[in-house]
Amino acid sequence: DVLKASIKNTIRGNLFDENALMTIATLGAIAIHQLPEAVAVMLFYAVGETLQDHAVNRSRNSITSLVNIRPEVARVQRDGATVTVTPEEVEVGEEIIVGTGERIPLDGEVIGGESFVDTSALTGESVPRRLTVGHEALSGMVSTSGILTIRVTKPF
Repeated sequence: DVLKASIKNTIRGNLFDENALMTIATLGAIAIHQLPEAVAVMLFYAVGETLQDHAVNRSRNSITSLVNIRPEVARVQRDGATVTVTPEEVEVGEEIIVGTGERIPLDGEVIGGESFVDTSALTGESVPRRLTVGHEALSGMVSTSGILTIRVTKPF
């Protein structure tokens, strides 16, 4: 595979990509009768590629899980009533209500209530963080122990 990719890239004008360098190193080792070195070069390269693929897949999965933590609804205070809307419909400056067990749908500042929030989806920290009036609330945090009123500071 490395040799094929090296030839294709050379034809396309990309002479010194990683495949070409691995091919040169392997052929050089074979030319000086160091077959174990040639095998080691290709083996280490294959292991490195496998580890890189694994890391990329983990990153993709992490990004996908972050996208999936997005709340579907937001409860907004409008004209003295609480209205359930999609987060896209909430304007900066409006007040949203987040109850116990609910995910905060938009970034904002806490203007009422207090709660411990689970930030593990955003920060990886498992220790709950206390939010009170004046604190910044970030989309994706989960209220675990109280009701918060949040003034939205950033659009969806």
